[in-house]
Amino acid sequence: MKKGYFYFSDKKKSNIKNQEGLTLVEVVIALLVISIITLVLVRGTILSADAIKINREKTRAQAIASEKLDIIRAMNYEDIEYTDQAGNPVWGLDNPALIEDGYDISYEVTRVYVGDSSYKQVKVNIFKEPMKVPLSVITQIYPMGEQEGIPGYLPPENLSIESDGIVGGTREIKLVWEAPDTELEINNYKIYRDGELIGSASTELFINNPGNNNTVYSFYVTVLYADGIESIPGNTVTTETYSPPQNLHITGYSGSGNNRTVNLAWDAPDTQLVVNQYIIYRNNIEVGRTANRIFSNIIGNSDYTFNIKAVYAGGIISDPSNGVTTITYSPPRNLHITGYSGSGNNRTVNLAWDAPDTQQVIIQYVVYRNAIEIGRTADTNYQNIIGSSNYNFHITAIYEDGTESSPSNTVTTGTYSPPRNLRITGYSGIGNNRRVNLAWDAPDTQLIVVEYAVYRAGVEVGRTTNRSFSNRIGRNNYTFYVKAVYQGGILSDPSNEVTTR
Repeated sequence: MKKGYFYFSDKKKSNIKNQEGLTLVEVVIALLVISIITLVLVRGTILSADAIKINREKTRAQAIASEKLDIIRAMNYEDIEYTDQAGNPVWGLDNPALIEDGYDISYEVTRVYVGDSSYKQVKVNIFKEPMKVPLSVITQIYPMGEQEGIPGYLPPENLSIESDGIVGGTREIKLVWEAPDTELEINNYKIYRDGELIGSASTELFINNPGNNNTVYSFYVTVLYADGIESIPGNTVTTETYSPPQNLHITGYSGSGNNRTVNLAWDAPDTQLVVNQYIIYRNNIEVGRTANRIFSNIIGNSDYTFNIKAVYAGGIISDPSNGVTTITYSPPRNLHITGYSGSGNNRTVNLAWDAPDTQQVIIQYVVYRNAIEIGRTADTNYQNIIGSSNYNFHITAIYEDGTESSPSNTVTTGTYSPPRNLRITGYSGIGNNRRVNLAWDAPDTQLIVVEYAVYRAGVEVGRTTNRSFSNRIGRNNYTFYVKAVYQGGILSDPSNEVTTR
């Protein structure tokens, strides 16, 4: 394609000259234009990359500055000085937490006097290439108890806890407050819990999730103004104390064996807060809930440790109450009838038993006849007149703390009839070798007689499984009677008496 150049003159006619390509001047001009454009584009790209790096470092520097200021706020007020007496910087050398690798950090502390009081204004300067100038953040630190601030830099107002409860399985504390009455521009609010910064908020609301606990926390909020100055704290609020139940104790036991049951009672927490219910723990495992302050649990023959927690409105659970441990209040063992004495209306049963298998102190035993208490004793034996009637007996033990054990085994009295018709069937021998021969009839009973005990002048002189007995009496005369020995070792009343002659 041909390119032509046009030249204009005042003449009405002109000649048109056609020629191929560009002139040398035109080429040089074109190259200069291209070079200028390339330089502008490259420079723009470099500047853009530098700006990104600078902004990144500024963002990081801002975070580091906030971190260092938090460390400074936690320091003792008197220790917040930049130089020692010799004029040497002390923070950066003595407190590694105030140093950051790769960054040049400097601190400026100025004591500001307002009337009769003062505060310390702290300025943190942070620099790192490719930043052009250091980033500076300023705050003020007040002595403990000081309420003055920089005029105009007011703190938030009316901080309160709007709610405190369990939401979604974790504790949620909702804080609300009012903005300060100031014309200055506010950047955000800083929220402190127990003196430590835990977050920031752009509005007058903050939700803290400390976990599923009942810990008491204190909060305050400050204002971070647009020029980097942080206000003094506003009012402090503290969460409620979620007190545990008090005076958990065992009121007694009921049942026996696998059905042994412990009965618990406790007092309400010392609080004005609403308690919805109580959780009962046995060996740290939940075994029940109740809105009452009593609870019964079957423990069988085992012993456990119990404690109680209160569940407050909002779902927050208190710490455990005091713990109580059950005791196996073992009953007396081996209750048995050792025999009877007397006859007719004066027939008396003789009871004996073994002490419980326990290390606990036992005060006394309670004797029950047909499930009705008839006496108490500190001994392990007891007598009771039963006359011609028969009864069921059992024993319980009273322990040092007043707890009564479950019952012992039960024994039942019977009509342990004596042998009948004791008689002398004859004599044998003479002189010192004279003997008397006795015989008798079996008792009128369905019970098993193991043997017979023969008594001479009230003293046992022998036993036999037969119903006859021979005894050497010599030249003397004696009175004899016989008792039946029943299964279990129980002795009957004496038979009729016979006297030799």
